[in-house]
Amino acid sequence: VLPGCGGDSGLLPVAMSLPILSILVLLPLAGGAAVLLTSKDRPAQARQLALVISLVTFAVSLLLWAKFDAGSAEYQFVERHAWLPDFGISYHVGIDGISLLLVVLTTFLTPIALLCSWESVEQRVREFSFFMLALEAAMIGVFVSLDLFLLDRKSTRPELQSRFGISYAV
Repeated sequence: VLPGCGGDSGLLPVAMSLPILSILVLLPLAGGAAVLLTSKDRPAQARQLALVISLVTFAVSLLLWAKFDAGSAEYQFVERHAWLPDFGISYHVGIDGISLLLVVLTTFLTPIALLCSWESVEQRVREFSFFMLALEAAMIGVFVSLDLFLLDRKSTRPELQSRFGISYAV
């Protein structure tokens, strides 16, 4: 069980040892790449694959919601990995109650948007489906990001100024 998660409800305990927020961000991107690999001559295949990927992403978000501890005021499912530690840049994600609802709403609306466009998008279906999944991943990424600019709090203006020669106009 991940730190900050609620008690075990018996719902897929093995899956909760996985980095669920990273999966939520990367699943639509990987699915979008798979959509781009489909044949141009088979737009229905691209549509169906995009819909399946978006439904799987929605199911993962429901798992996240089921494991969320509403009684805690702390960020949950937190993942932090140093990316470029010399520059104070890290990958830091987590959710609170509001971001959880926004993630679930995003993953709920993406399959609906894909279904609504089923008949209206006739050309470049692969590209459209890819960008819908990429948009879903980007929105989820924004909602779960705890460090949007990827700069650790240790990186101050003077430090950036000395490292990169950046000057700030005040």
